[in-house]
Amino acid sequence: MNISDRIGISTNILDNSEYLFSSLEGLSERFRTVEIEFDNEARPYLMKPESEVNPELERVLALKESRGLYFSVHAPYIGRSTDISNPDEAQREQAVDLMKRTIRLTAKLGATRMTCHPGYLTKDPELQHMLFGQLKKSLVQLTDEASQYGIDICLENTGDKRPNYIVLNDEEQEELCTAFGVFMTMDIVHFTSFHGMDRDYYERLKPMVKWIKNVHFADMVVPNHVHLPLGSGDFKYQDAIAFLNGAGYTGNFIVEERGAKFTEADYLDAAFHYRSSLA
Repeated sequence: MNISDRIGISTNILDNSEYLFSSLEGLSERFRTVEIEFDNEARPYLMKPESEVNPELERVLALKESRGLYFSVHAPYIGRSTDISNPDEAQREQAVDLMKRTIRLTAKLGATRMTCHPGYLTKDPELQHMLFGQLKKSLVQLTDEASQYGIDICLENTGDKRPNYIVLNDEEQEELCTAFGVFMTMDIVHFTSFHGMDRDYYERLKPMVKWIKNVHFADMVVPNHVHLPLGSGDFKYQDAIAFLNGAGYTGNFIVEERGAKFTEADYLDAAFHYRSSLA
């Protein structure tokens, strides 16, 4: 797939993603690669009975075939019901079940990569030491499920000034990838929010490339952790994309997440303009 077609869009850019087929029908008029996020209005797809979901999935798969689309999936991450590092075993198991549902739906969509977040920090400081162990426990269960469907789980790196989310350091990320056969979704806005684009930027990024199977990007005013439409900030995202390509990365580059006061159209138009410039 050429670089232009690898520039994709997430359904989380939309004001409303309640209806999967209509969301994908609209986005695929301008993008061949789409990441489907099953959160907010779209989360009920994970809970509905198959008899309700399958007819729409058939329409989605027909659209995928007719337009030559490529899908990836982003699992839910909003709220404690998604917390696969939860120290409470019952709540962790519920989150694992939600992720397993997402894995199965990912397979039905013909996608092979599912992004998920590593979980939330606990409000009880005495339980913080348990979180990494709980995450490992969940990954044992999730990778077993994912392997049955040929799905790669991609843990997303989290950004600065998001105090509720677990931030894995490079060593922890590599340990999980090595031990469990998982990969990374590299959000380069999140990555850049910690240090900006200092002189060591690419030296820090380079060792991670072998684990990266999905990339999220947007513009930003470095190092502020706000995802902006492409061309609206001062982030040299073009250079970061060129570096990843040159280092051997061959996957997607997904524009996702909204911030500030920009509209859906602002993100979609800017992403399409950038994609077109690479064609």
